[in-house]
Amino acid sequence: MNYRRMIYFACVSFLPVLSVHSQNRPMKQWSDEEYQAWALTFYAPRTSQWSFGKTTAGVDRKAEGIVRGNRIEARVANFGSIGAPRRFPSVVWPKGTGRSMGYEFGPIAGAQVRALNGDTVQILSDALIDGGERQNPRRPTGNVMGWEPLPGYAADRPNESVAISTKLTTWPPAWQPDGWPGRFGRGVITADEESYWLMDDRHNDEFEYYPLQNGADSIRGLGVELTCRTYQFAAGPAQDILFLMYELKLRSDCKPLSKVAVAMVGDPHIGGPADFGDDYAGFDSTRNMVYAYDAPGSTNDYGVPNVGYLGFMFIRRDSSWLPLTSFNAPRYGSVSASDDARMWQLLTPNLRPGDPPPIIEQNADNLFIFSSGYFTLQPGQSQRFAIAILMGNDLPHLTQNADFALRLAQSDFQFPSPPPPPIVKGFAGDKRVTLYWDGVQSENAIDPVTRERDFEGYRVYRSDNNGVTWGKPITDNRGNQVMWEPLAIFDLANGWQGTHPEESAPGVHYYLGDNSGLKYVYVDSSLELRN
Repeated sequence: MNYRRMIYFACVSFLPVLSVHSQNRPMKQWSDEEYQAWALTFYAPRTSQWSFGKTTAGVDRKAEGIVRGNRIEARVANFGSIGAPRRFPSVVWPKGTGRSMGYEFGPIAGAQVRALNGDTVQILSDALIDGGERQNPRRPTGNVMGWEPLPGYAADRPNESVAISTKLTTWPPAWQPDGWPGRFGRGVITADEESYWLMDDRHNDEFEYYPLQNGADSIRGLGVELTCRTYQFAAGPAQDILFLMYELKLRSDCKPLSKVAVAMVGDPHIGGPADFGDDYAGFDSTRNMVYAYDAPGSTNDYGVPNVGYLGFMFIRRDSSWLPLTSFNAPRYGSVSASDDARMWQLLTPNLRPGDPPPIIEQNADNLFIFSSGYFTLQPGQSQRFAIAILMGNDLPHLTQNADFALRLAQSDFQFPSPPPPPIVKGFAGDKRVTLYWDGVQSENAIDPVTRERDFEGYRVYRSDNNGVTWGKPITDNRGNQVMWEPLAIFDLANGWQGTHPEESAPGVHYYLGDNSGLKYVYVDSSLELRN
């Protein structure tokens, strides 16, 4: 697709210690006091002798950050968790509304191996807090029999965030000279916002299995590491998609794995954190997608008529990317991610003719477990897989976003994005705001897709509700909001004008402008008096 790039910016119009005996019950059943006592002991960094983010004794590398590069706002942690119990925001859509769609999710990798005593065992590493290995870390080290973050992928304290491409303060110093370590090279940022970290399973010593070929016990688990990236694109067709990009690698000095599976496990909260007991589940095996929605006609925590759908899709870009092979949605509390043997059973393929039927609890607080397997890993070999978190107003909108996610992946995520924003200054007056901007860096930027200077213009938007909306909505041919109507368009006079002939999304054609010429000041005199 041949797009001209626009600048987007906005003027916003208004300037005691307790015992943790509760761990034998599901975390959602804990009182606030019980959860706080657990968090102080096991979770809060630097507040106790040890915490469960360590990879070596005395070092806490646990980090969390908020990604909000489009309409999905999510908490991500460098031990793999997407969302977190009793923490806000967890997984929110649309951004700025406070409407929670998810409780907690995270990747799992597992394999069937032969233990030292000759028994066949299944070893899985998870990323979950509630019901996962993180709920009960080991004393006195604080190590977790699951994923642990590797050093060197985030700035040191006082930073407590994962590395995010748009926040230089989260980058470790080693990245500063050469830029963001993108998937396509140093300094190459693929999406409008990305995050990046690595983790491995070296502390997962639940079973007597030693992955190193020489039999040494210096590492445990399966000897695998997981590279993790998130991608978010702000443009309309991709604004409701969060890409989770994973690469599972077996260390070159470890034993081969003949039966491996990967999965995502977690808990939807459609309708809010107090409305999780009436969720429904479905799947679309042709799209490699599973999804959750609220009971039809039910109420929710937010008093709105429709909270929408949450979906997850294994992205099968080509035959080397993993497909969805199983899906189960048992009742919350009936299984824990830390139960390796039971979880392995639930990863058994069940979507083909002749497979055992999925376990799906409807109108309930259900737990999503969806996976891909089985495959092999040889020493030094990697396997990529990608999962898209999808949001939609209804099932047709969700499937439309799923189809666009696949289309974007098939283009290797080469998607038009705006150039760097201009330097903007705003001045308040009597019922007016005046904006001035310097666009030198914007107008001279090189498009990472076309490798050209293809700047096209500026658009001005205003939000009256702290970024939830940005003017009048522009919808597609199904009534789904895909863009906002700008207050002003300043279009470069260069011959490119009018409606773009190609669709940027189903039913959407981008309006380039009318060659009106560039300006560097805008006065908004439409403001009303506000308290």
